[in-house]
Amino acid sequence: MYCAETSGQYRLLWLTRRWLRMAAAAVVFLAALAASELRAESRSSLAENLFRQYSSGIYQVQAVSTQSDKKNAIGSGFQISSDGYLVTNYHVVSGAVFFPSLYHIRTIRNDGEEQSANIVHVDVVHDLAIVKVDHPQGVALTLGTSDLERGSKLFAIGNPMDFGMTIVEGLSNGYMDKALYRKVLTSLALNPGMSGGPTLDESGKVVGVNVSTAGNALSFVVPVEFLRKLWLEVQKGGLGKDPVSPLRVQEQLLGQEREYYHGLLAGRWERQTFGGFQVPTALSGEFTCWGEPQDRPENWLTDQYLDCRLKDDIFISPSISTHQVNVNYSWLRSRSRDPQRFYALAEKEMRHGYRFDMDETTESDVENFQCRTDLVKVANKPFWVSTCARPYKLLPLLYDINVRMASLGAPQSMLVAEVTLGGVTRETAKSFMDKFYREIRWGK
Repeated sequence: MYCAETSGQYRLLWLTRRWLRMAAAAVVFLAALAASELRAESRSSLAENLFRQYSSGIYQVQAVSTQSDKKNAIGSGFQISSDGYLVTNYHVVSGAVFFPSLYHIRTIRNDGEEQSANIVHVDVVHDLAIVKVDHPQGVALTLGTSDLERGSKLFAIGNPMDFGMTIVEGLSNGYMDKALYRKVLTSLALNPGMSGGPTLDESGKVVGVNVSTAGNALSFVVPVEFLRKLWLEVQKGGLGKDPVSPLRVQEQLLGQEREYYHGLLAGRWERQTFGGFQVPTALSGEFTCWGEPQDRPENWLTDQYLDCRLKDDIFISPSISTHQVNVNYSWLRSRSRDPQRFYALAEKEMRHGYRFDMDETTESDVENFQCRTDLVKVANKPFWVSTCARPYKLLPLLYDINVRMASLGAPQSMLVAEVTLGGVTRETAKSFMDKFYREIRWGK
């Protein structure tokens, strides 16, 4: 009897303790759930308050065809002064910069009010533009700083896909690594049409300008510091009677070219062994390189491939981007002992390559390529070199350059190299190629 009573008491005690632990866990879970719901409600309320407070200063910006009076491109913009100055992206208004007789700018406020706008100033390198309307009625947003801690909350406002004004939440992930043109990496769900809208911090200050997305909660914002510099130039005046034109765009591109290529040509280029040569690869910290082996028995060739390129470029128009730098290499080896067969296959392979890999241009953008072929000594070895250049029609000092070169003399192997430079002067292209030739070495 005693043993039975003791066993029952222990079981009752065990069940009581277990129930108490489960009850305590439930209390902790419910408290965490309540706190999570409170935080979500707080975030939702913050986004709601920001949208309510600043939406009157957010606009849709349209590039409108002068012939049909229908929009050709759309983006967003926001007011930064009480006298009608608005910010948007350069790429939203680029059509009116290059073809003012074909396009004009129209703004539509969140309440549906439409106004024409004049382009006042642009920063083509950082994809910014300032336009002006005559009858502003919205609230002017305040400029803050983009130098935020990783994980800081951000809120972007814009008109995605012409569906209406929207606010989205995300986090700052700091400045992009290996970026030539500084951008803030975010988890904001930006969509086409939100370009040019503001990115705000929790206090409602502008930390940047929406610019682009790579999908999967990966988006980019132009830091507000570049906007502040552009806005200061507008406030100081002295921009002249024609502050925005293709020639002004060319001036900015030439300035950026001088700054970037001066450092690139003076710096140390990394080299690596590739086939029988040492070749330049990462020309600066902003370059990325990819490689792959290719075995093509049907062509009696094996091929190692290496591609190195600058990640950034500069948008000029929907069909033109400039300041690309790309170098790639193929090391061809023959499976045949017949050198004539190898050279026939290698020549076909070399000529089969693209003439210019970034080619979305139209006849109104560029002239035709003009090419010449030379025999050049590189690393004390003979190379066949084909150099092609074409000028931009509206930016007459800038050229697209393509150089293809192949080593000669070895009966069963060949180095094929290709260089593409987008939107550079002839002088810069020559300086670049002179250094490129010097950097190639024979042997391992």
